[in-house]
Amino acid sequence: MRDRVLRKWARIAATHPGWVILALFGVTVLSLISVRTIKMDMRWSDLLPLHDPVVQEFDRILKEYKSVSTIHIVLRGEEQEMKKFAEEVAPLIEKLDDYVERVDYKIDRQFLSEHGFMLVKEKDLERTAEMFQDLNLIPFLTQINDNFETEYIEEEEALSTKEKEDNAVRSLDGLQFWLGAMDTFVSEPDRATRALVESAVDRFLYGEPYFISQDKRVLLISVKPTFSSIEIDKCIASTEAIQEILDKAGSDFPRVKAGITGVIPLQKDEMEHMTVDMKRSSIVALVLVLILFMLTFRVWSTPLLAALNLVIAIIIAAGIVGLVLGRLNLMTSMFAVILIGLGIDYSIHIISVYGERRARDKDTATAMEHALVRAGPGVITGALTTAAAFLALAVSVTRGIREMGIVLGIGIISGMISTLVGIPAMLAAREWVLGKVSRKPVKPPHVEFRVLERFGRIVTRYPLHFLITAAVVTLFFLYQALRVNFDYDMYNLEPEGLTTVELQDTIIDAFDLSPDFALVTASSIEESWEIAERAREMPSLSSCREYPEAAQFERERSGSDRGQHRTTDRTA
Repeated sequence: MRDRVLRKWARIAATHPGWVILALFGVTVLSLISVRTIKMDMRWSDLLPLHDPVVQEFDRILKEYKSVSTIHIVLRGEEQEMKKFAEEVAPLIEKLDDYVERVDYKIDRQFLSEHGFMLVKEKDLERTAEMFQDLNLIPFLTQINDNFETEYIEEEEALSTKEKEDNAVRSLDGLQFWLGAMDTFVSEPDRATRALVESAVDRFLYGEPYFISQDKRVLLISVKPTFSSIEIDKCIASTEAIQEILDKAGSDFPRVKAGITGVIPLQKDEMEHMTVDMKRSSIVALVLVLILFMLTFRVWSTPLLAALNLVIAIIIAAGIVGLVLGRLNLMTSMFAVILIGLGIDYSIHIISVYGERRARDKDTATAMEHALVRAGPGVITGALTTAAAFLALAVSVTRGIREMGIVLGIGIISGMISTLVGIPAMLAAREWVLGKVSRKPVKPPHVEFRVLERFGRIVTRYPLHFLITAAVVTLFFLYQALRVNFDYDMYNLEPEGLTTVELQDTIIDAFDLSPDFALVTASSIEESWEIAERAREMPSLSSCREYPEAAQFERERSGSDRGQHRTTDRTA
């Protein structure tokens, strides 16, 4: 039955190649239309199991909140220049209403002045009251010194976390600025102004208002977006809009270096680099296959037909993926390169056998029949077993791996069908065209590898030697395989030299704070506070905050809205 179908199709393709090629071209055009619907989705959660509670909770948070990501703007330069830069760009970024919910680059002074004491522990309130009992200079300075000794020297837990350490540094920074202002009043009374007094008092009460590193060389601006990181179009548009603002402001502040990092800018970079890499690697793979094919078969037209068949197979596969899945993820985006490496084999089998039969048979149709009957079963069996292996991944609980199996399974089957349908028609059309041009029968060259024949004879003569050698080599590489270590740093999957990744390291070095974070949901404000208190004691966490703090405070005061609230733990 199979041989009869292959014979019949071989004769149709050999006698009516134009119609077959035209039909294949029509399917390709329809596939191209479907390809335009494919979206690139680079979510890291696709690499995790679908039924994992962490993944389900993350997806639920994305649905219930506008965004859980933050765009970080990293400024590097001289302290005052960075602060002026931040003051200039922050209002402009806030005007991007379609993408930006708020911009944070310094503490909310108004909120702290109105509600700060309500957020302070009772013992800290008592210390503060004692410190301000006598406002005469010497007693006041003495009380400040005693307060610092009590809080940061006598109590071992005072600097036990990164957040407590940052608060201590902020307080000391404010005290230093206040003392410097007093020195200015004494040594340079002409510079003593009311603005300096107000600034000194604010710094003393609230500390350093800007999100700046302890060495004053890096300033951080946090932008909260109105969308999630899975909305790729908005990731790209918002990052470009913010970058445009930074570039314009940069001309007025040449000594300030400004860059963007965070999940959203990283999504944009991944998209751009993945698209470029996918095209580049596919072209390079196709060219290398073509060169090797031409060197082997000593002809240029036949390899071009095989390459054309590969392109058609990839387009058809992508079109089917557009209908079935509608997207490519982090793992499936490079499927074209894999299909080029696997799909070229099918063309090689048919072309090789056809060249051998054409040297013996009198016409194209007969040679094509023998070629498909001889090579077709192997192509079909090989393709179906390979596709089955990939499609078996469809039962995976990880979405990325499951879709990779589906995409590659579809691609292998598409490559098999396009080869069995297209290659016979293309070979027949090639022979007909070259015959018309040269006005004499043209047969494809029959290639034989005499070296392999001699090597086969040597193997059959000394089988034991080759078996021992193969066993030794296998054991050596097994030993090397057992020494392989897993790299769990996901950023090592990113393209080299990405500014977004470099700035992530800059934030970690400058603030001892990672832009990465963990999200925890709570059913009430009280529960979120309890979780936050326990989380702050964890050494692996840099800081822990409940969001949105102001709204939570108002709800707590009014005793209303006992719904869900989000606690964000920023990891160190």
